[in-house]
Amino acid sequence: DETLFKASKQLIQGYQALNSVEYEEVIKILSKPDSVYSDVDEARLTILFKTIDEKSNRLITDFLSAQREFAGKNNLDLKPAQEQAQAE
Repeated sequence: DETLFKASKQLIQGYQALNSVEYEEVIKILSKPDSVYSDVDEARLTILFKTIDEKSNRLITDFLSAQREFAGKNNLDLKPAQEQAQAE
């Protein structure tokens, strides 16, 4: 069963894409001197951060779904990390 492997690969590829597209543009905008930074740049950053959040949330949701599916098929009990740490 390669469900979790594929989901992990998609998660990593998704983050790589965010890094090379959206975050790259964020860095370019934030690297501008104050004298040329504009309201247009600020508006673009708002759009970029919203896009990053939406894409990240979709990646995480897809991965967690695959993780739950994998756990169910293999009789594994998933616990949130905080709950796990408290149990130890």
